[in-house]
This record gives sequence, structure tokens and C-alpha cells, in this order.
Amino acid sequence: MEKRATLIVAILLGLCSVAWTQTLQMKVTYICNGERLIIDGCDIHDMSDTAHCFVAHPDRPLHNDMMAYTNETRGAMNKLIPTCKQPSAAEVKAHQDFEKAVAARQQAAIDEQKKWFADHSPKPQGPSEDQQAVNRCVSAGRSLFECLGETMKKEVGDMMGVVDPRLKKLMTTEPGLRMNGVFKGNNFSLLFPSDQFFALIGCAPLVPDQHPYEIVNTGNSVVVKVQNQPQELTFTFMPDGRLIGPGVVPVTGRVQVGTRYGTRTWSDGRTEPISEPVYEARTVRCDARALALAGPAPKVGLGMITDLAIFSQSEKSVTGSKDFKVPAGLRMIGDYTSPTGFSVEFRLESATIGCGQAFAAHSYVIQNTGRGLVARIGDDASPIALVLQPNGTIGGSGVVRVAGRTIQGTSRDANDNERVVFGATNGQCAIGTLALKGETPSEIERGAAAARASMSGPVGVTGGAAPVPSASLVSPTNATVPQAGGAEAYFAKGRSYFGAKDFANAASAYREALRVRPNYPEASVWLSLSLMGMKKFPEAQTALQQAIRLQPNHPLLHYSLGLVDLKLGRREEAMQEYRTLQRLHPDGAKALYAVITAPKQ
Repeated sequence: MEKRATLIVAILLGLCSVAWTQTLQMKVTYICNGERLIIDGCDIHDMSDTAHCFVAHPDRPLHNDMMAYTNETRGAMNKLIPTCKQPSAAEVKAHQDFEKAVAARQQAAIDEQKKWFADHSPKPQGPSEDQQAVNRCVSAGRSLFECLGETMKKEVGDMMGVVDPRLKKLMTTEPGLRMNGVFKGNNFSLLFPSDQFFALIGCAPLVPDQHPYEIVNTGNSVVVKVQNQPQELTFTFMPDGRLIGPGVVPVTGRVQVGTRYGTRTWSDGRTEPISEPVYEARTVRCDARALALAGPAPKVGLGMITDLAIFSQSEKSVTGSKDFKVPAGLRMIGDYTSPTGFSVEFRLESATIGCGQAFAAHSYVIQNTGRGLVARIGDDASPIALVLQPNGTIGGSGVVRVAGRTIQGTSRDANDNERVVFGATNGQCAIGTLALKGETPSEIERGAAAARASMSGPVGVTGGAAPVPSASLVSPTNATVPQAGGAEAYFAKGRSYFGAKDFANAASAYREALRVRPNYPEASVWLSLSLMGMKKFPEAQTALQQAIRLQPNHPLLHYSLGLVDLKLGRREEAMQEYRTLQRLHPDGAKALYAVITAPKQ
């Protein structure tokens, strides 16, 4: 749990540690042309000569009462530094000793907190809901890395949803029927990305735009309803895979009528030309009578926040002898259980069947028989046939034998890498009637509720520099969190208060962390989220702007500032942050754009 909690924030903030070797010395003083120069840091993700470095100039006049900084390329610094007076060996060693001492103090504070929480936390009563989900996911054949990532995505969504429900909605996978594929007619097309609940309508000269849709199973037919103006578009999904539509219909969308040009000015005075398309609304008539399935559609995941890219599910997400792909046609999302103990977890690419502690993943298809929808699971000669009922339940008959595996423990290989050890297990269950598994509060929500009820202290946290609240770690009556005094300790306190939705105390803790370490972008981001939780949007804006002066190329700072700008009604400023993210982090830009263009609630 501790490793998982630490990984969550590492993914969210894009700050996973990377081991690398550099020739430029950081945080020491060079004298170049008579002027002192300190390299504060360089982009650790880009080792090319075009990568940016943040350089301090102590001898230059103060800028807004702060030391002057410039952005330089790594190549320029590699050429300049050899011509400068180098720091002495004593200065380099002193800096290295200082860094080690700081790291040791931070680790001591973290270790002290972990020990305190371990001493004051109730002992776990069996595996948590999240642990059970990970065990089932891994037992079905997926990698442990992917399974942990899915659980973390849910927890991050819970945290971000405290501030803006739209963020949680963007990260939540809604259960139900999905469509995957590209359907084409005369001058009209529909593209259904398998990983989204919208369709892209194509009808020249309109640019493709997102239109939410739903699939209705009436029992005798399958109807696909696509939102549109001035009227909804209704299609019938035929047994042969075609979509039969309403005929020639008006479709309202956007047409590009020009391009707007401008100039972007960076904090160091650099400028660069920018451009963006100019659209106008237009309604055109499109032939939506009959659309043939042309093939599967690509995923269009929304990036850093919604996909948690390095953990996102790939088409070959299941390890072992099978590579599951997402075929064109109807797909299913959802976790269904039967009172008999039989279960089916439908994913875009596969279905995991379960009985007791035995789980196994198989490919599946959903067929429109003309008399109803049937899900056929398994690629052998005798697949499991389940009928999808109009009321949302799934019915079947007979007994299913599941030949699966369970987690027995872990071991280490010759390279000291941890490996999961499995044991074979079998189960036999009657199918019965399956219903969508009921929604239950997440661990974060349960932990927050417990903390508010106890009123004795914040929800606890688990290890690492960026912990996540957990329901099982509630401070007992009259207990106090140790005050280690380091930035990491204050950051951990802030995360605890934030998990309990105590935004005022969370903001105070993050401010203390920033007092100890002013250049701490993670604390700045969470401070802004806490202030947003209190509706103090101008203060959140100020906090982020101050952090960006110190870290002008930090993607999540710009992403968070874009959210604040939206709350302040500054859509153009939010779009400016979107354009900045296009350069710094394209996936983050997609995520912000999704929030900017999401329907208002």
C-alpha cells in the first residue's frame, strides 16, 4: 500500500525519479564573464541540447523582489560552463554534503511518521476492497503494474473530484454498452472510440466534433442515440453490423473560417509566434440513412489526468499466451455478480470470469441475434453464452468451470526483481442471474467520513513522500501527529487533511511546507487544490503564479492554473495554459482541453 500511495502522486505530478548522468553541476556557483551563475536545474526527461535549464543570476537586479532567473538550453550551458571559473572541489563537496543532510532529515521525518502511523493504526482485517480488485486483476493474467495503475487511477479521481466533479467524471469508467468502430455512409460518418462515451461525427465541411451517445437494449432491437442539434440522431444497430439512421438530417457543428495569429511572451522575455483556428457555427444536411462498419476505431484517451498514461491499458494488456485486442462492434464495461458466486468483469478487450477465488480472462463478442443481445465468452468450441437483458441484468443457465490461478506470494529473481508467485485453482459455479455490482464508497471517501466522525485528528497517511489517505489509518482519540518540521512532513499532513476534506488545515500545512522549501511544486499544486476546495480561487491563482515563476516548465502547475482560470471565468487565460502545455506535456494539454470544453454543470 505504501508503494502504491507513493506511485499515485508520482504519476499525477509527472515526477517519477529518473537516474541519469549529467556533466553540469547543479546548485553550485560558476563565475562567467565576471558574473555569478547558478544552474538551478535542467529538464531530467530531455537530455538533448535543446532541453531547458533554469539558471539563477545573483548579481543581476532583483525581479519582483526575487532573484533573476533565465531559461537557457542545455547546449548553450554546455558550451558556456567550460569557459567559466569552476566551483572549487570544497564547494562541490559542501553542496553534496548539504544535499545528503537534507535528504537524510527528510527521510528521518518520513520514517518517524510511518512509525507513528504503524503504532497507532488498527490492524487490517483481511484484504481491502482495492487489494481484492488487484488480486483478481493479476490472477486473471494481467500485469501487476497495470492492475495497480487501475486502482490508483480510481483513487486519484476521488481526490480530484473533491475539487471539480467534472474531473472525477472524466476519470470514471461508466458501466454499460459501448460501441467501437468507424461507420461510413455517403457524406456522413460516425467514429466511436472504444474508450470514450462520445462519437465523432464527420460531415463535410464540419470539423469532427464530440457528441455524447448512449446504447439502448430494448430486447428486440439495439438503438444508438447520438446527441445533436437541432435534433437527436437515432440509429438501429442491425445483426449484420450496419447502423440504419433517420435519413438526410441537419447536423450543427463548426467550420473553420480563418486563423488567429499572435505572440506568446515567456517569463524570461522570449517571444514566439502562435496561431489558432477560428471557427463559426454552421448547420449542414447529412445523409445518415445507412452506415456500414469499416473497422475498429483507435483510442483517443485524454492523457495525463484521465489515462495516467504509463499505466493505461494497452491492446496487449494481458500477459501470457493470448493478446486481446478490442474488436469492432458492441463492447461492454462493468463488473457483474451472481448470488451463486459466479462473476464476470467486462472490459473493452476481454471478460474475466470468476468463481470463488478462481479467475480467468477470455476474449468475448456481443452478438445482435435479432431477438436480443448475447455475450459469448471464450474462444473455444463451447463459449459461455449470456443474454443481456433490457433491465440491465445478465442471464444464463448451466454450470461454469473456471480454471484459474491465485496469488500465493512473491519471490525475487536473479536480478532481485520482485515476481508474483501463482498457484493453480479451479472453481465451479452455476451462472444464475448477474447484476451490476453495487457502487460502494471508495477507501478515500470512507476514510474521510471516519475522520470527520472521530473529530480526533486527520485521516492518516501511508509511507512515501506523497502519501494517500486510507480508511484504515484514522488517528485515535487524543492522538497527535508528530511534528517533524520538514517540508515532507508538512506535505504529508496536508494530504491527510485534504483527504478528510479539511481544506483550511490542508492549506495551512502546504503553506508551511512551502515556507520550509519555497521551490516545492507538488505543495503548490495541492495548496491550490485546497484553496479551490474553499472557493478561494484568486488565492489559488496567486499561489500557482508564484510557483510558476520558480518552475516555469512544470506541466502540472500550468494544468492547475488552467483549472483556476476556468473557475474565475477566464477562459482565454485557461486556453493560454492549454497552449503552454502543448509544448510541455501534450497529454496534459489534451486533459485540460477536455475540461475547458466539457459541458457546464
